[in-house]
Amino acid sequence: MDLVSCRNLLIYMDAELQAAVIPAFHYSLLPEQRTALEASLLRADDRSIPSNASTPIASTFEGKEPSASLPSRVEENTPLLSPAPDELEQVKQELLRWQEQFQALTELHQTALEELRSSNEELQSVSDEMHTVNLQLSEKVGELDQSNSDLRNLFESTEIATIFRDRHLIIRSFTHAVGALYNLIPSDVGRPLTDILSRLDYARLSKDIAHVLETLQPFERRISRADRSMHYITRI
Repeated sequence: MDLVSCRNLLIYMDAELQAAVIPAFHYSLLPEQRTALEASLLRADDRSIPSNASTPIASTFEGKEPSASLPSRVEENTPLLSPAPDELEQVKQELLRWQEQFQALTELHQTALEELRSSNEELQSVSDEMHTVNLQLSEKVGELDQSNSDLRNLFESTEIATIFRDRHLIIRSFTHAVGALYNLIPSDVGRPLTDILSRLDYARLSKDIAHVLETLQPFERRISRADRSMHYITRI
């Protein structure tokens, strides 16, 4: 370099660090060139640096050959170190091994993605089938509700006293006409028929029901009210 000028850097250094840095500035100069330093930036105890208090540029140094304490420039055509053939081959083998592992991981990742994509497609297909089944089920439920409503309207319109019960004589439903023969109210659904007070003279009801369940054949019997005021034909 032709000129080194410093104003605000050296003030943050002690005398020992300044003594090490300033020769480096000097070393970087070309022959017959100068270093210009502010006098106030130098440590008072630094006696190795000449000063001139009459001018703002307090100290100047001419460039010269580097001292023994500073490293010399690298000579041209200095041979560079190269790795040994064995080390180079080992590095190549290690790189090849890592490439193979990376390729294997990539293929494994790709396979997992394809399996996940296939699973998603199957799940979507199942979801579509379930949606279709739910629609069909909703239609069937609607049709069943309509059929039950029609059947109930039919029973109510015939004014035939009818009680629906299971094999354990538990009441499931009944028509309004039953009220003339049994003291039934809507809350009696789910109770045994034998717990309900009857106005009929029909002590063999339980046995006749058991006979129908055993033979799976319809059964008819002529019965009457308990006061003998009216007769009925019962069919199980």
